[in-house]
Amino acid sequence: IKTKAKDLNARSDEAAFRIIAGTARQMGLEIVD
Repeated sequence: IKTKAKDLNARSDEAAFRIIAGTARQMGLEIVD
């Protein structure tokens, strides 16, 4: 997340994670905690 965070419009690590997780879900990946 730290690597991609500067490219995202996210104010926190949590928000950045949600953006990346949403993109992954759209690609058909399953997100597991």
